Amino acid sequence: MIGHEVEVLSKVKPTVVSMVDVAGSGGYYISYQASRVVADSFTLTGSIGSISGKVNLKGLYDKLGITQDFVTWGPMALLFSEYRDFTKEEWERFVDNHWDGFNAWLKDVAEHRGMTFEEAEKLAHGRVWTGRQAEANGLVDDLGGLDQAVEIAKELAGIPAEEKVTLVHYPKKKGIIRTIFGQNNNKPTIMRWLMYQSLQEDIQQTIKWLTEEPRYLMDDIKLN
Repeated sequence: MIGHEVEVLSKVKPTVVSMVDVAGSGGYYISYQASRVVADSFTLTGSIGSISGKVNLKGLYDKLGITQDFVTWGPMALLFSEYRDFTKEEWERFVDNHWDGFNAWLKDVAEHRGMTFEEAEKLAHGRVWTGRQAEANGLVDDLGGLDQAVEIAKELAGIPAEEKVTLVHYPKKKGIIRTIFGQNNNKPTIMRWLMYQSLQEDIQQTIKWLTEEPRYLMDDIKLN
């Protein structure tokens, strides 16, 4: 979803990704669709690959005395059931679906990075690259940090190099009061009221403790 939105945004305005320490696999998935990709020389990126499967927990459930009932519809309804292994037919379907997803991703990477499918595949299958290697292989466009990415964004946006720009960080941090009472807060009203009550009691207790005369641990110990 994030990768999709990066692509949508890059069609409207210049979008520059700045990779830091690690931006592989999912990190690369949301990066390569930007207008330009900037990586640090030692960024770990790439890792274009896919791994999947399921865990058969029936033995554990039997030891714990847990049972389940099933109501199914269709021949593949229990494909991802953790109560048993794949059947031969399910495994074939699973493998085919897995490779379809991987190949679709690899094809998209190739198109965005100006490569053939075969060229992209030589860089994929889980291989991890440093930023410097990624630039040499065409997975990223430039080397540098956030400052370099900002300069590139200014250039793409037609902003003079000497002009200062304001950096805005998202999501914006909220204070505890705003977190509890924010308009977009999805917590139930009763939950927010209880949080407010707890917060109010803590504040009152703190004020009381600060205004009382100093007490020490030894005050509560009676010596014989």
